[in-house]
Amino acid sequence: MRILEFEFENKITGWKLAPVKFDAGLNLLVGVSGVGKTQILKAIRQVQRIAKGKAVRGIYWKIKFSIIENEYLWEGEFSKDPEEERQIIIDDDDDDESKIVRECLLMNRIELAFRDEANIRIKNEKSPTLAKSESIVHLMRDSESDYPEISEVSKVFDKIIHSDQTDSSHHMRYLISGGERFDSLKKQYNSLAKIKESSLDVGFKLCLVFGNEELVKEANVIKDNFRLIFNQVEDLKLAWIQEFGRKFPILKLKEKDIDEWVEQSNFSSGMFRTLMHIAELYLLPDHSVILIDEFENSLGINCLSQVTENILNQSENQQFIITSHHPYVINNIDVEYWKIVTRKGNVVRVRDSSEFNLGASHQSAFLKLMNLDEYEKGIQN
Repeated sequence: MRILEFEFENKITGWKLAPVKFDAGLNLLVGVSGVGKTQILKAIRQVQRIAKGKAVRGIYWKIKFSIIENEYLWEGEFSKDPEEERQIIIDDDDDDESKIVRECLLMNRIELAFRDEANIRIKNEKSPTLAKSESIVHLMRDSESDYPEISEVSKVFDKIIHSDQTDSSHHMRYLISGGERFDSLKKQYNSLAKIKESSLDVGFKLCLVFGNEELVKEANVIKDNFRLIFNQVEDLKLAWIQEFGRKFPILKLKEKDIDEWVEQSNFSSGMFRTLMHIAELYLLPDHSVILIDEFENSLGINCLSQVTENILNQSENQQFIITSHHPYVINNIDVEYWKIVTRKGNVVRVRDSSEFNLGASHQSAFLKLMNLDEYEKGIQN
């Protein structure tokens, strides 16, 4: 999946994202704090939730995306209650019983599905009544035989990944809870392709790779990239421990000139977050859309350069939409990847860096960016 264009509006609060175009590889959303970078990622995740059958009151969306050689346009709108006040982007766990008042899905400009309050059409045929609070994209998810193109759309939204490594504790909880199934999962996911396409936690995927003798090459690629950043690390391996009445797998690392191996729970936060980011780059499904908010918060300054290089190396297989306002991050990612975010009132706009003639060199482009009125005064009333 590649998101090509995106437009979004919360008609209750008036928060609106004007149409934005995304590049196929890396997109770095830059702008002052509070301008709306995080909200853009949340808006994308809201549309993903709609594709999974959730109702989100008062939301309008329009998203153009590609799957292999086909281009899709999905547009829709939920009803709103004008008396109900909601936050700009509803929290991920908020559900309601709003109904869809309009929805349209096109593939290569040909209509696959349409609905409004009076009509429902699927592939130009009138359809019986469908659940009003669920999108057609979700309702047709399991209709591969009758409507394969629509079914594929629903499933491809699973490839939008929110990468958040600021709290690493959930990885450990996942390993503890899944430890008893590790041997059976190892048999089930016995190839790199199967591991990548699974919905398993990335930390668990990493243990499966390190625990499979047939995947030594892949494990070494991840290990070598990790050691480029932390050159005091000599080795990484899979180990088993017994705690909380359960046996479960973890990773251990060995540092140079130190005999004892360090257990995963004792990795420094920067080390662990970096390892998880590297693992994501190699173990998430191909053609995923990876969302990373405030990239610098997950990593130390010493890690940013190498992880960024890994992202650029993987940008042919993945699409990245990353936010940052940190000078180090912006100054160390080529200007061609910058998307400059501004906000006037409740309307957020994203503009390509090429519109501002910032120059080719990092340093001159960064200095020009810092002095742009559009950047310095990114929020206007």
